[in-house]
Amino acid sequence: MELLEVQATEIIQSNSTNNTYVLMLYESHSKQNIPIMIGEYETQVILMARERVRAKRPLTHDLLCDIMEAFSLTAIKVVIEKFNEGVFYSNIFISDGISTQKIDSRTSDAIALALALRIPIYATQAVLNEVGISEDTFIHDSDDGMIDQANKKLSIEELEQQLKILEHNEEYEKAAELLNKINKLKSENAENNRQALILAAGELFAKNGVSGTNVRSIAAKAGVNVALINYHFGNKDGLVNAVIDFVLDSYRHYMPNEFIRKHPELWETRAGQRR
Repeated sequence: MELLEVQATEIIQSNSTNNTYVLMLYESHSKQNIPIMIGEYETQVILMARERVRAKRPLTHDLLCDIMEAFSLTAIKVVIEKFNEGVFYSNIFISDGISTQKIDSRTSDAIALALALRIPIYATQAVLNEVGISEDTFIHDSDDGMIDQANKKLSIEELEQQLKILEHNEEYEKAAELLNKINKLKSENAENNRQALILAAGELFAKNGVSGTNVRSIAAKAGVNVALINYHFGNKDGLVNAVIDFVLDSYRHYMPNEFIRKHPELWETRAGQRR
């Protein structure tokens, strides 16, 4: 099993919900990121672990540190071993000086412990192959500027090469304009990926049912990396809700206004949307 060391580089807010974040683990040789969805609480815990700030009462990683110290145990490494149906599976390797044991752990807890103890984090090659993605895929919306048709014909990588040339030549005004165009193009690409996932999921749900459709088949049909499902929707349930919203928005225009007024629950609640 080939292991690749990764670094926790940043945490960014997800497009799926306001309280969901993406922890980016960067693998330097492939120049890819492993995006891991975490909640607001896990985000705070990981940031505290990284800065070695202890809460008034011990958090999970603090408790593990205290237990290991009390029993003369040493954490060797954390390994993210597999990714299945939107869930990462990780292990903490702990030694007593004679033997080493592999302990199953929630990935967010394992990473918090690794950051607190400054021990390495690894991912298997299989995990990187499954969800590894270029950092360009994770973008933030930009409202600046318009993209002209000539630049749309160039790839983002080619535009970024032009940007480097402009910066090297100290043509900063042109560089700023081109950067805005690049950000806008990335934003459009992200929205296209989101729509592709919704359409692919809708078709597969109609054919196989929700329970009979897995996230890998949805990503494959949409022609995108499976990690984008977590990034845009949080999980499979979030994607199901997005498909429901898409279908309802499509049919809303054909519903008589009187019917909509008489049945507001069909449009205002998630339970109503599932009927």
